Amino acid sequence: MGYKHGIYGYENPTSLVPSVATGNLVVVVGTAAINNANTPKVNEPILCYSMGEYVENFGAVNDIVNYTLAEAADVFFSKFGVGPVVFINVLDPTIHKKAITDEEVTLVDDIGILADKGAMKDNIVVKNSAGDVTYEKETDYLIGLDSDGNTIISKIDGGSLTTPLKVTYSAIDPSMIDKDDIIGGIDVSTGGKTGFELVEDIFPKFRLIPSIAISPKFSYDSEVAAVMDTKMSLINGVFKGITVTDVPTGTIKKYSDVPKWKNDNNYVNEDQIVCWPKVKLGDKQYHMSTQVAALMCQVDYGNQDIPYESPSNKLFKMDGLVLEDETEVVLDLVRANYLNGNGILTALNFIGGWKAWGNRTACYPSNIDPKDSFIPAKRMFYWNNNRFIQTYWNDLDKPMVPRRIDKIIDSDQVFLDGLKSGGYILGGEIEFRESDNPTTSLLDGIGSFFTYFSPPVPFRAITYTQEYNPSYLETLFG
Repeated sequence: MGYKHGIYGYENPTSLVPSVATGNLVVVVGTAAINNANTPKVNEPILCYSMGEYVENFGAVNDIVNYTLAEAADVFFSKFGVGPVVFINVLDPTIHKKAITDEEVTLVDDIGILADKGAMKDNIVVKNSAGDVTYEKETDYLIGLDSDGNTIISKIDGGSLTTPLKVTYSAIDPSMIDKDDIIGGIDVSTGGKTGFELVEDIFPKFRLIPSIAISPKFSYDSEVAAVMDTKMSLINGVFKGITVTDVPTGTIKKYSDVPKWKNDNNYVNEDQIVCWPKVKLGDKQYHMSTQVAALMCQVDYGNQDIPYESPSNKLFKMDGLVLEDETEVVLDLVRANYLNGNGILTALNFIGGWKAWGNRTACYPSNIDPKDSFIPAKRMFYWNNNRFIQTYWNDLDKPMVPRRIDKIIDSDQVFLDGLKSGGYILGGEIEFRESDNPTTSLLDGIGSFFTYFSPPVPFRAITYTQEYNPSYLETLFG
């Protein structure tokens, strides 16, 4: 530093650090109608904020029965209007396909419709009824899609098509997808990831933490559910999230059978929500897990993305409960509460329309610790964990000195006090306790902070007591 003569200005870093807003991001692993996508994506996490982005990468959403990502896109973007969502499609058109040979197609008003909606337009071969004349694309006909997602063949004016046609093509086959495709893994030769293994790539790629995971239909399988739970319980080695799963309505048709299935299949984790049965809206069926995940995002959005409020007693987008075979399910308050008492979320049409009904995670009733057994409490603990990690990551590898410890304590206490004043927690306090920091740990560069953290539990029951007071009879005599 040279000789100074004058006044010089400097800046010190702010002694308080603002917390990072984590948000709440849903990841969906399943199947998509990528045969009609413009830029089809397979086993790659894609962040979508709108239906347009989804359709560009994963195709139409007309068929939500065979394509589970289409169901999720319909629910999140069209029904609840929430996002973003990360979609991972495991349907690979080079593997999960079938051959359709000499399908007879009749032209009506110069338009023919292929029977299989999974037709891949790039390998369609069109011949005459005898099979001895092959027509030329863009000379005799065009390939397109109608509003229902069907692949259509349109005769070009002056083209030589004559009805009926014989059409040969390949079609994607979602029925070939099994639990191994959803679970995924890592290719030992290439290092490429598939299925739920790709959850690890979401934060490095988008800088967003996947806090909720669903896999409609496939979460019926206990092995899939177990892998979902494992992947979300420790994301990238540090972050935490929850899963929302379903009980199969094709085999479990009575509400009284649901708790046994849940326990027999080990759907009993504190970071898991279990749902039964399915919901319907009009002529469409939806897995309840899809609507629960979207509903939680909607509720969080109204609370500055802080997940302190339960989705229970909030409106679903539905007009009935059904089994897979479309049999109507009727639940009154007593039966719905029976499911709740066994750690199962359902829906109830009691007062104010169809609503989600249940506050408990899957660990209830074997685990009654409020931080684990209440949905919003569990989510708040995970949310606060993820927030703390992101906020103070830059303090790693800096000198462990009192000023840095005080900065973390002071900054985080200000944040916790803000949560309390906003009504998001009942109280919170962070400490750097000597009992948590033995000399051996400090010498090894490990410092431990301890936080008392109390989000509110849901007001799940209200009692109202009345008593007859005979003294009021005196009013009869003026």
